[in-house]
Amino acid sequence: MRMSCATMISLLTLGGCAIEPTTGERLTDASDPACSAAAAARARDAAVNGYDEEAQRSIWQESYKSCVAWNRKSILVESAGH
Repeated sequence: MRMSCATMISLLTLGGCAIEPTTGERLTDASDPACSAAAAARARDAAVNGYDEEAQRSIWQESYKSCVAWNRKSILVESAGH
């Protein structure tokens, strides 16, 4: 899918048209704001690149889970060093 620069900038400025999971689809612990923001950014990237809604939801969920897992590992490493 080709887009003009103006269209792409408009989508990015408005937050794109990414699909974030609805409450029923959301992970049980989607309370990390930094991970939610990172997941939303990845879903917006997918939307801008023409991925369908199902793919955007999957990308949001997997990005969120990866972020949370990374954060947990970082906390474990930090606490092991003290």
